[in-house]
This record gives sequence, C-alpha cells and structure tokens, in this order.
Amino acid sequence: MCQNDIPEIMKMLAREKIRGNPELMTSTNTYILEDKEIIGFFHFFFQWGYPVLGNFCIKREYRKARHGTYLKDMYFELVKTMGFTKTIVGVKKWYLRKLIERKYDVKPYKKVEKTYYFLLGV
Repeated sequence: MCQNDIPEIMKMLAREKIRGNPELMTSTNTYILEDKEIIGFFHFFFQWGYPVLGNFCIKREYRKARHGTYLKDMYFELVKTMGFTKTIVGVKKWYLRKLIERKYDVKPYKKVEKTYYFLLGV
C-alpha cells in the first residue's frame, strides 16, 4: 500500500458510512486487492493477544463472492503465517453477522453497543 491509496480507501469507507482513520491506514497492517484500480482492502490490528480484523471493504461494483473469498483467504493466510490459529472479527451489520454465523457455525461471544464479536478459527 502506498500513500496514494489512502484517499481511495477513505472514499470507500465513507460510501459505506464507516468512519476511517487515515493514520491507521498508513501502517503495514493494511492489505489491498487491486486490478488496475482498488477492488477492496482489509486492515487489522492486535488486541487481547489476537489479531483483530478492523476494516474489510470491497467496492460495490466489485462485490462478488470471489473477491470477498479471496480477501478473506488472504487475511486468514496472513494470520496463520504469524502463528495464530484464531482471530477476532467484529461486525455491525445484521447481514454480515448472519453470514458469519452460518458459514462458520459460530455465535458471537460478545456484543458491545451495536457490534457483535466473533472468535474465528483460521
């Protein structure tokens, strides 16, 4: 990721009504999927001894299962290479919560305000 990607990432987050912090995006923990232009990205950080998925966003015009799966696999592979077997994922949107519950057969272990937190094996 380079500095020139930050405005595009911030536009993607704003379009989804997600507050983004440009200072966090400059760290080495932001990974981008691109093909001539940015398709999607994810950002992670560490908390409570686990990697935590901070932002995961795909442009609306590129929302297909293959892009989401590719980014998810890229994140899980990264977590494995760092030596972790679990990761924390927090979601606010009800349809993402249902997707995670069904796909991984898990229930959220914690709810804080409107965010549901899942501990997923990778």
